Amino acid sequence: MQDYLDFVAAHTRGLSLLDVGTGSGLLPHLAREKGYEVEGTDLSKHVSENVPAKAGFQIHHGTLEEIAFSRQYDIITMLHVLEHTSNPLSTLRRARELSEMTTDTWSWSCLIIKVWIRGSRTFFRASSSRAGHINTWPWDIITTFFRFKSLELLGEKAGLRVYSSRNQTAGLEGESLASSYGTLSTGDLVLDRISET
Repeated sequence: MQDYLDFVAAHTRGLSLLDVGTGSGLLPHLAREKGYEVEGTDLSKHVSENVPAKAGFQIHHGTLEEIAFSRQYDIITMLHVLEHTSNPLSTLRRARELSEMTTDTWSWSCLIIKVWIRGSRTFFRASSSRAGHINTWPWDIITTFFRFKSLELLGEKAGLRVYSSRNQTAGLEGESLASSYGTLSTGDLVLDRISET
């Protein structure tokens, strides 16, 4: 998680950070220790009701599209969230709406996402479950596998552009994942808003 936070710090400016799909709140917790103003979102009502009391920051309940935010953010992070959404384009468009417009040389705030990158096919819809497989891996609820090019095109449709990316080999247990889904790695992308002028 520290590596991801270092990646955020290296590619962004600003201090307000919204972590989409925050779960236990580890990323916002670490970011707050470094001076960021943090909030999170999560689909789990349990998380949004219980983690804030322990963590000390707000966690909104629901999807990014459902939540009525009262502000915009300098940085929006999605750590393995986009591939689980029912409509990735809608999620990216909503993230763009929530991004803060600034006046310095970085003209827009940043959206940083981490997703599973598939080694073959441009866009692949996975089934919600596989026959005979017990739902213990998140693979069973991934709705979309991406390639970098498909993310770039999706971002453009949402009014975003990729200006930095990195690819990392997945350190996973179980060789069956490679045979079931092809070659998988993780991809980190930094997106900012496309100028409207």
